[in-house]
Amino acid sequence: MVVTSSAAVGKLTLPHPSLLKNDPCLLLISCLVPPFQIAVKPGGSKKITAPQLEMPNVTLTERNSILRAVCGSSLHNALDCHPHYLLGGHGNVKSPESVMALASLNSWMSFAGAVRCDGLEETTLKGLESYLEHRSFLLPSSVPTLADVEVYFALLVQKKGDIVGPNMSRWMRAVGSFIGRLAPLLKRNQPKLAGYYDWDSCASGTANAVAVVPTFYYVDAPIGGEKLIHRHHDHHHHHHHYHEHNKQEQQQQETKAQGGKAVPKDDTKQPLTEEQKAQAAAKRKDKKAAKQQQKGKKQQPSATPSSPEFNIASLDIRVGKIVKAWEHETADKLYCEEIDVGEATPRKIASGLRPFYKLSDMQNRTVLVLTNLKARSLVGFPSHGMVLCASNSDHTAVEFVVPPEGSVPGEKVTFEGYDGAPEGEGRMGKKKVFEKVQGDFKTDE
Repeated sequence: MVVTSSAAVGKLTLPHPSLLKNDPCLLLISCLVPPFQIAVKPGGSKKITAPQLEMPNVTLTERNSILRAVCGSSLHNALDCHPHYLLGGHGNVKSPESVMALASLNSWMSFAGAVRCDGLEETTLKGLESYLEHRSFLLPSSVPTLADVEVYFALLVQKKGDIVGPNMSRWMRAVGSFIGRLAPLLKRNQPKLAGYYDWDSCASGTANAVAVVPTFYYVDAPIGGEKLIHRHHDHHHHHHHYHEHNKQEQQQQETKAQGGKAVPKDDTKQPLTEEQKAQAAAKRKDKKAAKQQQKGKKQQPSATPSSPEFNIASLDIRVGKIVKAWEHETADKLYCEEIDVGEATPRKIASGLRPFYKLSDMQNRTVLVLTNLKARSLVGFPSHGMVLCASNSDHTAVEFVVPPEGSVPGEKVTFEGYDGAPEGEGRMGKKKVFEKVQGDFKTDE
């Protein structure tokens, strides 16, 4: 008899424990997966520096892809339901909002990787503080998700708890408390692996954040005064005490207003006359008409739309030829390239294309390169420029933008109807020119 099952069964091989200690997010998710569905095994050699997930039909070797897969489809969304919701509940939902949330998850994980490798700037902290001003967590979710855990550990390593601003401090305490509550489950699932990190220390959030237990007061109760309602009172007693207190205060105020004599208040309401009802109906009708008129004005388009500050002519796009390409030593999704763009020496550029192209496919490729970008370090590699590619909506397929046949390295790409000189490298970054123009990029294939 043959028995079939839809249960996910696989094997997750982790880096050597000496390296795994530096990646607590990967360690946490590995300890959280049900052991009867995925066998988790730490690497026996220090040469094993990256995780690998082997499933019946696919093998994943890229860290972020493994984390998203384990939290979602590979375990039939077992970690994206009660009580964890590590994908914010969006893993099994096909709505536009969920698609955007999962795309945002990819971005936050890339951001966390950049923080771990390149460090953290004060402007980044201020941006996060502003982002969290009206949000509980990084993704649309009522509980912390994989994005929160990733960024939490990245910040904790870089700043060691030195978090600025009340919003980030509140968020760090919430995420740290969430991780601390998972500690018993982690130790039960993977006792040996869970011992590589002090999960209980996360419950206090940041090192300098004071974990204050919230104390609730009624609006008119003095802080620390005798009118504080104790938490052991039931709901009905709270309600009665509140209204009795308000009633006493109101009577005292009325007594003072009448020279010390209490004046009874007549709470009986007189019915409206027919004339008063007609006047009220006329007011409501006029108010509704004015509201509709105002709404119509807002919907009218402006007669002279504002012209964009930048256009595609602001970008210095050149034809380039990859003369040499190799895999980055530590970043598992980066290729390092030397690209001829018609200058005296080839440009060194790093591209996150390892999940989409084999190394052999990178050699001697003719590509398009955005050249007026400031040089910056990508995971320790000096990258000066960007190779232009196109992708589908969920970023699962990425392809080079191919210049016309016969194009020569260094040849400038121009666009009919768009004139002007490209922006300088400094202004490109300061004004975020590429980000503003990128939204208009479309391909016809």
